Amino acid sequence: MSFTKVATIISTHGLKGTVKVFSEINSFKNLIINNSIKDKNNHIFEVESCSATNKKDVYLIQIKNVNYIDEAKKYINNELFADSENFKKSDEILVLDLLGLTVFCIMDAHQIEIGFVSEILNYGQGSMIEITSKTTNKKIPLVYPATFDFIEKINLKEKYLILKNYSSDIIL
Repeated sequence: MSFTKVATIISTHGLKGTVKVFSEINSFKNLIINNSIKDKNNHIFEVESCSATNKKDVYLIQIKNVNYIDEAKKYINNELFADSENFKKSDEILVLDLLGLTVFCIMDAHQIEIGFVSEILNYGQGSMIEITSKTTNKKIPLVYPATFDFIEKINLKEKYLILKNYSSDIIL
């Protein structure tokens, strides 16, 4: 069994042990209701309920036997993992799938290769991709949120992605 990161617990919500999680996959609610999840210490979480919030990719979950805010606080910043086999049957794109992809942008109606995804950064509120330049092999001073608000297209089969709203001010 191989496990893949699917979310991070970012805060508590209310007094009864509910936690907020930032999901890195589109079908988070379906995944955790039907499958077990665990943290990096192999602690298995049983989820009693999961609901969406008004923020994209943020969910509220109630973990079994976590009934008070003080218990829930212990889990803040815990990364949550699920069995990778659960993703192979869907067209789900994981943030880690972006590593190594060739990065293109559209400038003046032309598709231009600017580099490749060299690192995935996560600051708790979402993942960012860091890009290394194709021409200089140095990291471009650019990080992009790893969401479809900023990425036009991802093609895992042909190993590329296209950025939206790329600034021509970035030095390649």
